[in-house]
Amino acid sequence: MRNYNKTLFVCTGNVFRSVIAEKLFAQKALNMGLPIQIRSCGTDPYFKVPHSLLAHMVQERYLIDIKNHQAQKISLEDIRWASIVICFTQEHQQEVLKICPVAKDKTFLIYNIASINPILFHDVNYHEVSKTDERLLNGLKALKLAVDKILIPETLSIVMAVHNEEKNIYRILSKLLSQSALQKVQGIIVVSSGCTDKTNEIIESIKSPLITLVRETKRNGKVTAFKKAIPFITGEVVLLLDGDVDIGDNFLQTCFSCIHENKLPCTGKVIPIKARSSFFYELSLVSCRAWNSLREKSDKVHTFLYPSGYTILLSQNDFVNTVEHMNNNTINDDGLLSLFLFKKRIIFHYCENLQVRVVFPQSLRDFFKQKIRTRMGRRQTYVHFFKKVERRWRRELLSLINMRNFFFIFLLLLLDAFARRIADFKIKVSQNPHLWAPVSSTKEIPIPLVESSPKNLSN
Repeated sequence: MRNYNKTLFVCTGNVFRSVIAEKLFAQKALNMGLPIQIRSCGTDPYFKVPHSLLAHMVQERYLIDIKNHQAQKISLEDIRWASIVICFTQEHQQEVLKICPVAKDKTFLIYNIASINPILFHDVNYHEVSKTDERLLNGLKALKLAVDKILIPETLSIVMAVHNEEKNIYRILSKLLSQSALQKVQGIIVVSSGCTDKTNEIIESIKSPLITLVRETKRNGKVTAFKKAIPFITGEVVLLLDGDVDIGDNFLQTCFSCIHENKLPCTGKVIPIKARSSFFYELSLVSCRAWNSLREKSDKVHTFLYPSGYTILLSQNDFVNTVEHMNNNTINDDGLLSLFLFKKRIIFHYCENLQVRVVFPQSLRDFFKQKIRTRMGRRQTYVHFFKKVERRWRRELLSLINMRNFFFIFLLLLLDAFARRIADFKIKVSQNPHLWAPVSSTKEIPIPLVESSPKNLSN
């Protein structure tokens, strides 16, 4: 997947092809809400500014202003800055590689990327510019078409494995459908895994061609549910999302921003929702803050990142190839997914703006259910590796201690130690450890919701 986060267009004079592509690209990125940076340069700028008639035609046709543009000669700094260099001819490409040979893997020809006849991108005769010049008019059309084709968004399939989510499934699906109207969402595949409540009826009541309901009469675990979703996935990118989360109004737009910034695979920030118990909210707050901080640090040093199971964004190929090789009894699906990709030198990113809000356990019983099951997952396979991840999380917790949260961090570490001991025992004696009992107090999101980014959760 090409990274257009910092795009550099290169032509000869930087007063026609590259500057128009730059402005059209910026206009398109702005309309799509993509935080892309764009530059343009020339290999041999022989004119200082664009032709006045040409500038008028571009303004008239595409509502972009190039009349004040100053031609720039390409430099080593420009090439190093760019995440992708888009050239108009092979001569431009050769000049770029002459200046910076290591840029080979990120330097492309525009007509190859857009699959358009290269003759349409020939330069114009600046001494004979006219409104009736067919070569000029075709060149302008080709530039617009190329930019549109380059920035065609990746398509997205959303996969949700749910069990007894009647209290929240309507809300989350309604939000996803509303946001999908403005994005390239191919479909929302909901795998209903042995639901005994009204989850299926609620999903069926939402009459949308985007939603596909896949029923599992027997609850067999999350990995089996993911495998059942694979035949229905048509998007180039897959979003894994839990059914018991809440999302903001720009959630899917943020997903596509991550895609266009080439931050795949990635996971996001988890924010606790304050529900019935302030005490358990404070516990979940410090726990999430430590995990979010650990993920941010792992991303910065490009090492193994333990993703949040609540939301994961990755390519269809990475999802399918990884899940198909997972044992159906796997508990730690999110951790193993990241580990399998890590072994292929594919590293997860942490995207702080990709946020989900979650209700955490509201009773001591539910707290232990959740903590024990996650620790069981990390002891099922690659025990030593995932125990190291847990130790990193505990160190992160300790680094966050202050006067306000000392009690909650101390108590969380104490309860965590107990949960780990129980998990060690249950892994040894349990017949089907992957089929843990659901945590009922996490299934209902209160209204009104808390603010999406509480100050005391910031990293």
